[in-house]
Amino acid sequence: HTTRIPKLGEFMTSPIMLNELEKEKNNPECIIHFYGAHDSLINYLLTNLKASKAKIIIQQLGAWFGYFDHKNAKPYVKPFKYFVWQKEKKALKQCDLFLTASKVEEEFIQAKLKLDHKFFLNGINFNIYRSKKDKKETRKAHNIAENAKVILYVGRLNSTKSSDLLSDAYLKVKQKDAQAVLLLVGCYTSDEYYQKAVDVGAKIILRNDAGLDDFFEMSDVYVMPIKDKNIVDFGG
Repeated sequence: HTTRIPKLGEFMTSPIMLNELEKEKNNPECIIHFYGAHDSLINYLLTNLKASKAKIIIQQLGAWFGYFDHKNAKPYVKPFKYFVWQKEKKALKQCDLFLTASKVEEEFIQAKLKLDHKFFLNGINFNIYRSKKDKKETRKAHNIAENAKVILYVGRLNSTKSSDLLSDAYLKVKQKDAQAVLLLVGCYTSDEYYQKAVDVGAKIILRNDAGLDDFFEMSDVYVMPIKDKNIVDFGG
């Protein structure tokens, strides 16, 4: 059987998640599959899941691990990242298989971590993202006008994603089309540019465990304004 454990408790270190995983770790027929998790959460769980008999698979979609920062910034610039990198090396030794969708990450894993790994290409389930849902009904459920132009962005509102540019661009779009909607999905109220997005009148859906298919279905344009070439190359 398959048991899905959502992110529970504190986002970065989750003792509730650890308790759930502890119930499974001594089952040699069990596979613990981490999907798209962040570095400190993975480090916390792997470090505390010592002597696991279950197989551990980590699947990343272009990770945000500290070793990427370590590779692109000297330790004296970001000494904390160097510390994180040392912890990650130790924690990731418990991983039985590392799946990555980033060629940059694959090269780093092969050269620096010596992990058993496989590269895979992300795919799209067209049964979901080309669904037969009624766009009118989907928009109505989220209080968006049927004839509005909807611009979708999914992710955090931080400088690494250059998401401040979205708010600036949206103000210009609204000068030409007052009905246009900037739909921001998956951020936190603590994000760097959250208040700026509020100020320009964006429609914001905070991060949760709900699926994204409704938001893609109701939108006309999907945007990702990242300018940092390192982050783009890394799969961000």
